[in-house]
Amino acid sequence: MTRLRIIDLSEEISSSTLPSTGEYPGVYLLKWTNVALHGYESELLFMPTHASTHIDAPRHLIEKGKTIGDAPLASFIVAATVLDVSFARTNKVITLKDIKHAESKVGIDYCEGVLLYTGFEKPATRFPGLSESAAHYLAERRLKVVGIDTPSIDPWDSTTLAAHKVLLGRGIYIIENLRNLKKLVNRKFRLIALPLKIQGASASPARVIAILE
Repeated sequence: MTRLRIIDLSEEISSSTLPSTGEYPGVYLLKWTNVALHGYESELLFMPTHASTHIDAPRHLIEKGKTIGDAPLASFIVAATVLDVSFARTNKVITLKDIKHAESKVGIDYCEGVLLYTGFEKPATRFPGLSESAAHYLAERRLKVVGIDTPSIDPWDSTTLAAHKVLLGRGIYIIENLRNLKKLVNRKFRLIALPLKIQGASASPARVIAILE
């Protein structure tokens, strides 16, 4: 029997989890009942759909785009790889040249998912993101998902959200706030990133894992 190695790419959700941007409220995880008093343990979780490790659906920026509840599950179980763009971390934009340089190390021809390792896994107010031309390049590769270890696929100070619009406009789902990508740089693996089936939502928290054989 083949032994599988599983790597968790998700951020832990807690009351200290930061929202993706300052316009969202924080995360609140509250004890609701306990065994001693009620006979069972339960909690209340209040959080934006765009917090922690989450998946953006086209509806996030495309008025009549698919919601996360409409998303086909086949989009989230794909062959994937991680491109190392951490060399560009001093710049606020990950350029097309940066993507092509990183791609030359591993190749993405047979991948349906591409994840970007920037090295900005810890909370940061200033982080890099894809340029519009780099987003177009990835969109043309017929990918199903593109992910990144920062709070947004766009640079921290973007006012146009061009990378979001390019990818979501092509029906490509975006995974943000990923973790442990350094362990997977230039490796091929099976990506499983399952969102909650939330009716009418533009995004959902997700448990994301990589499976290596």
